[in-house]
Amino acid sequence: MALPFYSPDSPAEFTHYSLEQAPWITRELIAREGILYACAASDKVCLEAARVYATERTEHLPLTIQNNFWGLRGPPTGVALIITAPIVKR
Repeated sequence: MALPFYSPDSPAEFTHYSLEQAPWITRELIAREGILYACAASDKVCLEAARVYATERTEHLPLTIQNNFWGLRGPPTGVALIITAPIVKR
C-alpha cells in the first residue's frame, strides 16, 4: 500500500484489493486506467487478487530486489509486478 505514496502521478491505492473497502476504485476505472500489482513472490493472496482483473494483455515481470542500508545488504527478495493495461476503445 506504500507504492502510491511515492509515485509522482498520485495513483489510487486499492485497499486489500476490495471494491467494498476502496469505494474510489471501480471496475470502470480499472478498465480505463489499468492496474498494477506489486506482490511479494510468495504472497499467494496478492497473486490471486491480481488474477481477478487479468486480461489477455496482462504482463508478469518477476524481479529480485535487495535492500542496501548503510553498506549492509539485506537478503534477496522476490517480487512480482503484474500489470494489466487499460482497455483502449477505438
